[in-house]
Amino acid sequence: MPPSTPLAPQLKRKATSLSKQYTPPPTKRKRSDTSASASGADDPARKYCLGKLEELFKEVFFRYPHVRTTNDEVEGDSNGQLAVSIVPKKLDELSEEEKEALIEESRQFSKELESCVFEIYSEPDKNGYPHAGGKYKYVFSL
Repeated sequence: MPPSTPLAPQLKRKATSLSKQYTPPPTKRKRSDTSASASGADDPARKYCLGKLEELFKEVFFRYPHVRTTNDEVEGDSNGQLAVSIVPKKLDELSEEEKEALIEESRQFSKELESCVFEIYSEPDKNGYPHAGGKYKYVFSL
């Protein structure tokens, strides 16, 4: 038998409660199909393609600048609907607000075009969600 020493009671482990000691790991959430794949913000291939399309169409929209104007009523219609007409303008004549509107219109057009191309040429991944696969990249490279 070991000799009893005055230090023996101090060497005992402290009792800890089970609730303080163990914390379960955070649960993983499943990615939602609608928010992530609809925007393409987390997919590098889609982000790259969208950036290239925005560059291209910004140049096109500035090469052929125009301004959208609204008229109060459509001719022959008494419902009070607004009619939108597109008026071509020279780039020198555009104000800063009109240039910003033109840039925003080119971005919107690029976003819609990329979304349509993705919808047509996307391929399902191993979980069945659409992603930018070989067909999408091939079509964009053309």
